[in-house]
Amino acid sequence: MKKKLAQIDIVTLTMSVLLLVSFLIPNFISYLKSRVNMPDPVSARVVFGDMYWLAIALIVFFIIMSFIKRDNVNLNFITGLVANLFLAFFVFYVASRGESLPFEYTSSSRMSFNIGFVFMVIALYGIILNCGKQLKKSWMKFINCSLGWILIFVMIPMGLLDNYSVMKEYEANSSTFMTCFYEHLSMCMKAIVASIIIGVPTGYWCYRRRIADKVIILIISIFETMPMLALFALIRIPCAALADTFPFLANFGVGSHGISVSVIALTLYALYLIIINSRAGFAIVDKEYLETASAMGMSARKAFLKIQFPLALPVILGGIRLAVINTFTAAALAAYFGGGGFGRYINIGINGSALDAQLLGVIPIFVMTIVADLLMKGIIYMIRYFVGGNKNDNTATCV
Repeated sequence: MKKKLAQIDIVTLTMSVLLLVSFLIPNFISYLKSRVNMPDPVSARVVFGDMYWLAIALIVFFIIMSFIKRDNVNLNFITGLVANLFLAFFVFYVASRGESLPFEYTSSSRMSFNIGFVFMVIALYGIILNCGKQLKKSWMKFINCSLGWILIFVMIPMGLLDNYSVMKEYEANSSTFMTCFYEHLSMCMKAIVASIIIGVPTGYWCYRRRIADKVIILIISIFETMPMLALFALIRIPCAALADTFPFLANFGVGSHGISVSVIALTLYALYLIIINSRAGFAIVDKEYLETASAMGMSARKAFLKIQFPLALPVILGGIRLAVINTFTAAALAAYFGGGGFGRYINIGINGSALDAQLLGVIPIFVMTIVADLLMKGIIYMIRYFVGGNKNDNTATCV
């Protein structure tokens, strides 16, 4: 019995069940006559019409594959490819069905995501990610990871997804969208660069000095355990005091409200991951390597640059990668303190009970986080290839 269960891909089977649930529950999408009207729930059966049974057939396909593909690379690639194609197709098809819904559809009408649609995307993407774990070749991983999203992004400028409410929100706020993008990206990059410049040397200092290690880890642990919103509010106090004492600092954005509060808070939030991983990275280097280098006549500085730092780099990069991801998501709170960014749309959506406005902030942050993660993976790949000759992304974290 246990042997038979071991042959079943539990993740794909679970996601297939979730996909089935998404097509059965009555709230697949919501129809709104205008932004201010109450939404009417629409089931997947109504949305897909004659294509509904194709969706059910797809679920049967995934269930069958969960029993036979397991560790087979080709079957996992085919399953992931099918999930990618149908993810893009379903997103397109639902958007194209606006005028076929049993409601009066006008230029101000819109379709909003409901729980069924969200479950569908989660289930398909869960299958994609699970299949990607079994793929070895880089081109297979790239296609499996990105094909569906690439097709969806291609549809956006073509106007194929304009019936979605989030796209109508984008049209209404297109004049401020790029400004928010720049604010969000600039704020995150400043915090990430500052945290790396401060965090890596501090991690090395913690590794070398036990007293400094205890004091610094205690301080950054307090910032890490503090709720992010409370950390933003706490940083306002010294920033306001500095602006009152030195008024010229207000010209550089220092004050109780503005970009300085956001960058400092995000920097402190990222420091924990970078310092902890930097300290751990230097600590795991075998001292015999350093002793051998010293016996061969290497200076301490040369041994650090040639041996210790390259060996510690994978763990350090793992911490930076996590810090980058956390920074892009946590920056959404900056809008509450005048930092701008995509959190501005989330704030407007919450205050106005407008889900579409919230999604206009959430979706770009999600995309930016995914892109930043992929860029970090690429940087790690290149560093490991050119420095260590190892192409495998086996970066570790010690958080």
